[in-house]
Amino acid sequence: MSILCFHIFYIILFFVDEPGKPGTPEVIDYDRDFVELQWSRPEEDGGSPITGYIIEKRDKYSPTWEKCAEIDGDTNRGRVDDLVEGTPYEFRVRAVNKAGPGEASEASKSHIARPKNRKHLQSIYQILCTYI
Repeated sequence: MSILCFHIFYIILFFVDEPGKPGTPEVIDYDRDFVELQWSRPEEDGGSPITGYIIEKRDKYSPTWEKCAEIDGDTNRGRVDDLVEGTPYEFRVRAVNKAGPGEASEASKSHIARPKNRKHLQSIYQILCTYI
Protein backbone atom coordinates (compact mmCIF):
# COMPACT_ATOMS: atom_id res chain seq x y z
CA MET A 1 0.00 0.00 0.00
CA SER A 2 2.79 2.48 0.86
CA ILE A 3 4.49 1.83 -2.50
CA LEU A 4 1.24 2.63 -4.30
CA CYS A 5 0.86 5.88 -2.34
CA PHE A 6 4.46 6.83 -3.15
CA HIS A 7 3.90 6.26 -6.87
CA ILE A 8 0.68 8.31 -6.88
CA PHE A 9 2.44 11.09 -4.96
CA TYR A 10 5.37 10.99 -7.39
CA ILE A 11 3.04 11.15 -10.41
CA ILE A 12 1.24 14.19 -8.96
CA LEU A 13 4.55 15.96 -8.37
CA PHE A 14 5.73 15.06 -11.85
CA PHE A 15 2.72 16.50 -13.65
CA VAL A 16 1.93 19.50 -11.44
CA ASP A 17 4.20 22.50 -11.67
CA GLU A 18 4.06 25.90 -10.03
CA PRO A 19 1.91 28.47 -11.83
CA GLY A 20 3.39 31.13 -14.09
CA LYS A 21 3.81 34.71 -12.97
CA PRO A 22 0.72 36.91 -12.74
CA GLY A 23 0.44 40.30 -14.41
CA THR A 24 1.94 43.36 -12.75
CA PRO A 25 -0.32 44.56 -9.92
CA GLU A 26 -1.96 47.98 -10.17
CA VAL A 27 -3.33 50.12 -7.36
CA ILE A 28 -7.10 50.52 -7.87
CA ASP A 29 -7.93 52.09 -4.49
CA TYR A 30 -5.94 53.45 -1.56
CA ASP A 31 -5.87 55.56 1.56
CA ARG A 32 -3.21 56.49 4.09
CA ASP A 33 -2.83 52.94 5.48
CA PHE A 34 -3.97 50.52 2.75
CA VAL A 35 -4.02 49.75 -0.96
CA GLU A 36 -6.36 47.64 -3.05
CA LEU A 37 -4.51 45.88 -5.88
CA GLN A 38 -5.62 44.16 -9.07
CA TRP A 39 -3.60 41.97 -11.45
CA SER A 40 -4.16 39.59 -14.36
CA ARG A 41 -4.10 35.84 -13.84
CA PRO A 42 -1.02 33.90 -14.98
CA GLU A 43 -1.15 32.42 -18.47
CA GLU A 44 -0.04 29.03 -17.10
CA ASP A 45 -1.59 27.37 -14.04
CA GLY A 46 1.08 24.63 -13.89
CA GLY A 47 -1.45 21.86 -14.53
CA SER A 48 -3.42 22.52 -11.35
CA PRO A 49 -6.06 25.16 -10.58
CA ILE A 50 -4.94 28.37 -8.89
CA THR A 51 -5.86 28.12 -5.20
CA GLY A 52 -4.77 31.59 -4.12
CA TYR A 53 -2.30 34.43 -4.36
CA ILE A 54 0.43 35.83 -2.14
CA ILE A 55 0.97 39.60 -2.15
CA GLU A 56 4.43 40.86 -1.21
CA LYS A 57 5.53 44.40 -0.47
CA ARG A 58 8.72 46.31 0.05
CA ASP A 59 9.79 49.82 0.78
CA LYS A 60 10.86 51.20 -2.60
CA TYR A 61 14.43 51.60 -1.33
CA SER A 62 14.72 48.16 0.28
CA PRO A 63 15.94 45.00 -1.48
CA THR A 64 13.83 42.81 0.82
CA TRP A 65 10.32 41.61 -0.09
CA GLU A 66 7.92 40.52 2.67
CA LYS A 67 4.64 38.64 2.48
CA CYS A 68 1.84 41.02 3.45
CA ALA A 69 -1.40 39.30 2.35
CA GLU A 70 -2.76 35.93 1.24
CA ILE A 71 -5.78 35.76 -1.03
CA ASP A 72 -7.85 32.54 -1.16
CA GLY A 73 -9.23 31.28 -4.46
CA ASP A 74 -8.66 32.48 -8.00
CA THR A 75 -9.53 36.10 -7.21
CA ASN A 76 -7.23 38.54 -8.97
CA ARG A 77 -7.48 41.39 -6.51
CA GLY A 78 -6.58 41.92 -2.89
CA ARG A 79 -6.07 44.44 -0.11
CA VAL A 80 -2.89 45.24 1.79
CA ASP A 81 -3.39 46.85 5.20
CA ASP A 82 -1.07 48.37 7.81
CA LEU A 83 0.93 50.62 5.48
CA VAL A 84 2.87 53.51 7.00
CA GLU A 85 1.76 56.90 5.71
CA GLY A 86 4.43 58.68 3.66
CA THR A 87 6.31 55.48 2.80
CA PRO A 88 6.80 54.58 -0.90
CA TYR A 89 5.89 50.93 -1.52
CA GLU A 90 6.16 48.48 -4.39
CA PHE A 91 4.02 45.34 -4.61
CA ARG A 92 4.26 42.02 -6.43
CA VAL A 93 2.08 38.91 -6.55
CA ARG A 94 2.64 35.14 -6.69
CA ALA A 95 -0.01 32.65 -7.81
CA VAL A 96 -0.35 29.45 -5.76
CA ASN A 97 -1.51 25.95 -6.76
CA LYS A 98 -1.00 22.43 -5.34
CA ALA A 99 2.71 22.58 -6.22
CA GLY A 100 3.17 25.81 -4.25
CA PRO A 101 3.81 29.47 -5.06
CA GLY A 102 4.99 30.35 -8.54
CA GLU A 103 7.29 33.04 -9.87
CA ALA A 104 6.61 36.58 -8.65
CA SER A 105 5.05 39.15 -10.95
CA GLU A 106 6.93 42.26 -11.97
CA ALA A 107 6.91 44.95 -9.28
CA SER A 108 4.13 47.53 -9.34
CA LYS A 109 4.79 51.20 -9.88
CA SER A 110 5.83 52.89 -6.66
CA HIS A 111 2.91 54.04 -4.51
CA ILE A 112 3.27 56.43 -1.57
CA ALA A 113 0.89 55.61 1.27
CA ARG A 114 -1.19 58.78 1.60
CA PRO A 115 -4.74 59.93 2.26
CA LYS A 116 -6.95 59.53 -0.77
CA ASN A 117 -8.74 62.82 -0.27
CA ARG A 118 -5.76 64.96 0.70
CA LYS A 119 -6.32 67.46 -2.14
CA HIS A 120 -10.00 67.65 -1.23
CA LEU A 121 -9.17 68.29 2.43
CA GLN A 122 -6.62 70.95 1.49
CA SER A 123 -9.26 72.73 -0.62
CA ILE A 124 -11.73 72.70 2.28
CA TYR A 125 -9.03 74.04 4.61
CA GLN A 126 -8.22 76.87 2.20
CA ILE A 127 -11.90 77.80 1.87
CA LEU A 128 -12.34 77.83 5.64
CA CYS A 129 -9.24 79.98 6.08
CA THR A 130 -10.62 82.64 3.76
CA TYR A 131 -13.74 83.03 5.94
CA ILE A 132 -12.00 83.06 9.32
